This record gives sequence, C-alpha cells and structure tokens, in this order.
Amino acid sequence: MRKSSAPPVSGLGNKRKYRYWGLERLRFLSQLSGLVITNLYLIHLRWLPFPVMNCYACPLATFACPIGSLQYAIDAGFFPFYLLGVIFLSGLIFGRITCGWLCPFGFIQDLLYKIPTRKFTFPRYLSYGKYFFLLIFVLLLPFLFRQPIFCKICPVGTLEGGIPWPIIEPQFRSLIGWNYFLKIAILVGIVVLSILFSRPFCKAMCPLGALLSFFNRFSFLRVEVKKEACRRCALCAKRCPQGIVIYEEEGHPDCIGCLKCKVFDAVEMKVGVPDKLLGLKKEVERDG
Repeated sequence: MRKSSAPPVSGLGNKRKYRYWGLERLRFLSQLSGLVITNLYLIHLRWLPFPVMNCYACPLATFACPIGSLQYAIDAGFFPFYLLGVIFLSGLIFGRITCGWLCPFGFIQDLLYKIPTRKFTFPRYLSYGKYFFLLIFVLLLPFLFRQPIFCKICPVGTLEGGIPWPIIEPQFRSLIGWNYFLKIAILVGIVVLSILFSRPFCKAMCPLGALLSFFNRFSFLRVEVKKEACRRCALCAKRCPQGIVIYEEEGHPDCIGCLKCKVFDAVEMKVGVPDKLLGLKKEVERDG
C-alpha cells in the first residue's frame, strides 16, 4: 500500500507551536526594546511625543508622553497641531500595534500576568472606561482647572516618576501629600489587577489607547483574518489578551496586534491600504 507523504497531525501541531513561541519571543524582545528605547537617559528627545505610555517625568525618559503633552497644551491654551499630527500619523500607520509591541507599561502588565495564580476574565463593558478617562480626565477637567488632571492619578507616572524622584532627590520628600498616597494606591490596585486580569489599565483606563483605537480598522499595518483558512474554532478568542473573537470582530478597537490569535495560520499581519478604504474610494468614484 502506498504511504501518504503528508506529515502527521502531531508534526503539524508541533510546527505551529514552535512558530507561536517564536512569535512570542520576538514580541518579548520588541517590548523589551521599547522599554529600553523610551528610557535611554543619555538621549533627551522630550520635545518628541512617542505613541506609548511612558512618563516624561521619569529620570530616564527619552521622549515626551503624548497624554501629558496634550494636557499641557490644553493648560497653556494653544492647539497642539504638532502633537495631534504625531498621534494621527502613528495611528494611521500602526493603529494600536505600538500598545502590544512597544509600550513599556503594557509590557509590565504582561509580565505581572505571568505570575502563576488564578486568572479572571475582564468584563468587556469596562473597556469603555478608557474613553471616559480620555474625555473627562484628559480633555474636560484640564480645560476647566488648567491642570494636568490625568497625570495626578496616572499609575505610569507614579511608577516611573513619583516613586524614583523622592528616592533620588530628598528635597522632593517634603512635597509628599495625600495626593501622592492616592497615586500609590491606584498603582498598587493596577498591579494587583494585572496579576489577575490581562492588561486592565490598557482596557479600562488608558487614554492613549482610546485615541489610537479609532484607527484600528483603517491602519496601514493591521491584523486581518484569512477567511479561507479560518475554522471559526474560537481558539483565537481563548488566547487573545483582550478577549476579542477576531474572525467576528476584525479591526476591534481593543486589538493591540499582539498576534496571540495566530492559530492555524488563519491570522496575519497585513501591510497596505485596507480593503475597506479601497472599497470606499471606489464607491465615491462610482457615485461621482
């Protein structure tokens, strides 16, 4: 009897497993590089906002924080053309992929989630919280009170600036008040939640993620499903740190492009103008 030349199923499974862990190692190195690049200390580019959550009050910070810079512009009373241009360009090219591959605070949350303990599913409706923080704490309250309100509660700023400076410079210790302990409490809460839930800050509190989420469906670099290869087995949803069923929710605002959903080669990172935009262009030309 003639033997089949097809590889055994277990062999295919092992190949997929090796590719998956190879992708995970690549992402880990990318996240580690993001942490290093945004905190080089000797290089000061704090006039340039970088599309990740990394506090520019950090003693090591290389770039400006987009959210801190936006609040400063509101406080100073000028329209931030340059800042919004950087955010728009980053969103148009990458969407929220920078959240999944470069963001230092996202990386820290991923490491905390690896701590072996019982895990829980984050309620999907809480993901609207980041739009609340963007609208109220980044835009409205800074406009009303002329202060960077979100910076006063931001756990990223507490970890990277609020904790190191009193240690490095003793004169800052005299400025510690109730607001400082409130920020510490918020940071501790996010740390505990990050052990139990995957990326709670990204899902429910990050205003930069809220801004970049509007570009996810139309970004130049994006995650797409190969319809002919998708088995709709829902394994992607079990792996997704954001709880997204990618074959039903392609371009979801919470997608961070981590590619954990890459199962059976049914998901790919696509580069180029999205078909949605090409189809819209054709419709406009046809109507014109």
